[in-house]
Amino acid sequence: MAGIWQPWTDQETGETIEGFSIVTTKANALMEQVHNKRKRMPLILTEQLAREWIREELSEARIQEIAGFQFPSEQMAAYTIEKSFRNTGDPALPFVYEQLPAIIH
Repeated sequence: MAGIWQPWTDQETGETIEGFSIVTTKANALMEQVHNKRKRMPLILTEQLAREWIREELSEARIQEIAGFQFPSEQMAAYTIEKSFRNTGDPALPFVYEQLPAIIH
């Protein structure tokens, strides 16, 4: 996933904090079902784009191009998990909520 970071220094205390955010983009067909209100998803990059993303000399134009990359939904999988997944013993175990529509792959 693409991210951005920047150090910030408190002018009163001199303390420096590293700030970080995950870059988001328009949701692909699969993620639109998951984040269906805002229709967004993390900017997931290929290995080649990820290497390019972290280069210091990246131009503003190329940053915009990479930020517009749409990871193919065909290369992703999604399923619901139990709300109390921390207590189930297996947080990757799929769980069916009768009131939710099925995720279409």
